[in-house]
Amino acid sequence: MFWQRLKRIWFPVVAAQFTLLVAYGRLYRYLINHSVLVKFDWIWMDLVFPALIVAIIHFVVLNRGIRLLKFNYLSSDWKEIYHIIAFATVAVPTIIATHYLKNSEGELIYVDHPQEVLNSDTERFFRIPYFSLDKGNGGIYYEVRNSGKYNQHLSFGAFICSPLKFQDSISSDKVWVGVRYYDKISSRSDSAVREERFQQFAAESREKYRKAPSQRVRYFEMVLTGRERNNYLEAIDISRIEVGSRDSILILEMEYEPFNERGERTLAWLYHVTIGSDILWFLMLILPGIKDRETAAEKSSRKRMNADMWKILTPSKELLVIPIVFHLNLLVFLAMVISGVSLVHPSSADLIQWGALFKLLVQEGEWWRMITCAFLHAGVLHLILNLGVLLLTGVFIEFNMSNLSLAITYLLSILGGSAASLWWNTATVAVGASGAIFGILGCILVLALRNRFEGVDRSYLVRMVTIYIGINLLFGLSGGIDNAAHIGGLTTGAICGFFVSFFKSPIKTN
Repeated sequence: MFWQRLKRIWFPVVAAQFTLLVAYGRLYRYLINHSVLVKFDWIWMDLVFPALIVAIIHFVVLNRGIRLLKFNYLSSDWKEIYHIIAFATVAVPTIIATHYLKNSEGELIYVDHPQEVLNSDTERFFRIPYFSLDKGNGGIYYEVRNSGKYNQHLSFGAFICSPLKFQDSISSDKVWVGVRYYDKISSRSDSAVREERFQQFAAESREKYRKAPSQRVRYFEMVLTGRERNNYLEAIDISRIEVGSRDSILILEMEYEPFNERGERTLAWLYHVTIGSDILWFLMLILPGIKDRETAAEKSSRKRMNADMWKILTPSKELLVIPIVFHLNLLVFLAMVISGVSLVHPSSADLIQWGALFKLLVQEGEWWRMITCAFLHAGVLHLILNLGVLLLTGVFIEFNMSNLSLAITYLLSILGGSAASLWWNTATVAVGASGAIFGILGCILVLALRNRFEGVDRSYLVRMVTIYIGINLLFGLSGGIDNAAHIGGLTTGAICGFFVSFFKSPIKTN
């Protein structure tokens, strides 16, 4: 019996892991060596594409075996944990491998003149025996953004770029050397503490750069894409030198470790994670049993679940508002990423450009930001969390409420959340659908309290919604989360629910 579990579940996962490691590793190495990756932000090839490939493999192949597991002494909910572990067992080693290949692939090229760097189309690593930095003509760009899973940190970044001087030649306006420094504090700090710490960080960064030991530089690595390159280009724009087109600028970073030792630590991580995940997956198959095949009832349930999911995501007469809002949020985020906005940590400047809520601009007449901000998100994690809760809460209420009533409630909750955010915050860049989602929760809570749902445990529903609201508001106290928008949306949604309850007889839940 255990052999059947190994044969039908363990071996396919390990085989998928090994095949993806080899195949994607070869593809990644080819793209690096042929300079194709210059056109991409690293995060796409390092994270997004491997995750998508594993998701397809999991859905088509691995899912079949895991469905056959049976848990005699454990809750069937454990099956979801097995899906997650199987996904991670295949995906994580490949993601680590891309990081290793990115740092280890490529040859070290010796150059004596700026033109040799400019003529290298496919090289990333350079050894320059005699050089200096024209620090007097350099520029510095500061980045301030929220970071952390719950935006609990306020991160500072200093990006300093100076023209590179080869031997005794004049500064090159096309080859620059960049150095970056980082620091962070709690986003709950008041404005005076933030300003003081930022000024201290800026002074420390300039002093570190002034004392940077260029004589100990082992080699240079070219910065090809990503947020770092964009921030360096901002620093170059601030410098005293006119550089013309950004596309023609090459930016190098100084590296102090020996060239042949780069990536060794990552390779050790790759080995331990791969072996460890395979052993963990092996041990996890000891507990459950395995069935020969799915029963007719299980097949029917799975097909019905897939049909329900398709129904939820497809606009229809009875479910119209939530699918449209879901797809609008998704399409806007995809448009942002395609245009060059960071997938994980969009900058405040990018969010403002796309329509984020910012008090100063609203006061200048850009009132439409009070609505557009609800369709923007500060990274893919923010988007996934909000859309997940939107589907859970929105589908429940729309099946039991008219499309028009829900559309009005959603829109008013957006405006209520934005108004509260503007009233409470002075210089916060606010985005996200959470104000409207809290409005839906407030509407559900009031309708439940007024006993407008039939066929549902009223006390259970009230308890669960209240706990969810309370936990999220408590998380908001940790900083980096716009609790004012949450409370404004919640209050507006509750008021809408109160009015709806007067015009609705008890609703039979679907």
